[in-house]
Amino acid sequence: MAPAPAAAPLERREARKTFFVYSRPNASSTRRGMVQRGEAFDVWERVPGAGCAAGWARLAVDGYACLDGSQPTTREPAAFPRPIAFDHPRPAEYESYARTGKWQRDVLGPDEGLVPFIYGKRWRRWQGQFYASAKALERGDPPLDPQPETFHKFRFEELRTSKRQGELLVRPDGAVVRREEIFLYPVSDFAGRDLLTDPVPVGRIPAWVHGYKGAPLLAAPAADAEVLQTLPYHTRLELDAAPADVDGRFWRVPDALGPGQDGYIDDTRGVRRWSVHPVPSGVGPDDVWVDVDVNQQMLTLFEGWRPVYVTMVSTGEPGHGTPLGVFRVLDKMAWVDMASRDDAPEEEKYLVEAVPWTIHFEFRYALHAAYWHWGYGNRASHGCVNLSPRDARAVYERLSPIIPDGWFSIFETAGDPGSVIRIRAGAEGADRDRRKPPGAKR
Repeated sequence: MAPAPAAAPLERREARKTFFVYSRPNASSTRRGMVQRGEAFDVWERVPGAGCAAGWARLAVDGYACLDGSQPTTREPAAFPRPIAFDHPRPAEYESYARTGKWQRDVLGPDEGLVPFIYGKRWRRWQGQFYASAKALERGDPPLDPQPETFHKFRFEELRTSKRQGELLVRPDGAVVRREEIFLYPVSDFAGRDLLTDPVPVGRIPAWVHGYKGAPLLAAPAADAEVLQTLPYHTRLELDAAPADVDGRFWRVPDALGPGQDGYIDDTRGVRRWSVHPVPSGVGPDDVWVDVDVNQQMLTLFEGWRPVYVTMVSTGEPGHGTPLGVFRVLDKMAWVDMASRDDAPEEEKYLVEAVPWTIHFEFRYALHAAYWHWGYGNRASHGCVNLSPRDARAVYERLSPIIPDGWFSIFETAGDPGSVIRIRAGAEGADRDRRKPPGAKR
């Protein structure tokens, strides 16, 4: 067993190249995680090991790395990924942005961004030509060939201004495209409810409107009741914890129109509500874990038996169902590129770059942020569990294994197993244990 960490790291270093972290000081041992080029990381102890000129070191969470390709630094490690201070269009601006190409561009502070990159695609009139570099564009060089497919969702690392060419979006490899010639994804700032700082009153449960056209607020618990008003998309609600009718279809919204002025919602007409199910086996009173109910399109983060965060998600569309059962976090990655299978029909092809805050629980299945839609509460994925960027970050930071600052990814191990992720459809699948031994082949 490794010694307890000191109050401060032995030293801090910076990666001059991307490298893997291992479970032992041996490059043939199980991978524990990865540190990207340019990132600072903490060293807690120098340890013996073979095949490394600069020597091996014990990093955080009992990970080991060869220090070849790293150098001392005074920089403090920072959490990954880091949101970029760029104001994407917002969903409410979609119609006007799609029509005019303009949106309200706010100046964001360094901690106000929602996603780690600028995201966009070629679509409709946005058929931007990509050039090898800003200088190539300035010289009048021909564009890169072939041009990207329309199903390709791009990440751009920065927005650069050229006196002659205007605003340019810059790719990781230095390639550029004019900003006004790329459709930028409207990114939602939707967030769930932190029940620790914003608890739901006793006797009530959280709910949201998920219908794109809203949901009717009714005067009585009946299908033909008067509609008092239409609640807008993503309105947050509090309902009585028990339904108002024996069928469980109608639910009272206390004080919906003011003190003493209640309303009712129809569970089948544009509303998602929180549901509860017994805790899976093997979850202790202090364990952090996730429950996803695909019937209600809702995710709850628990600490043992106590719910601490609840939100809406988007699970698999018909034909692309999200697997049901009790899983465990296999790995967490700051971002990952996602692509359709090679044999996918043309209309179902996709290539999505840099999907942030990705938490794999099964091969090709993950919880992750979705920057390309804002349909949380509605089925919209190819099988993964889509969250808003704010929600994905909140869940990513709390589930085990906890990723050290400066690391790009982390894998579960026998000594540090991943948090439980249960995905159910009501009660269906709730007891289907699909957890593999930590470190097992995937």
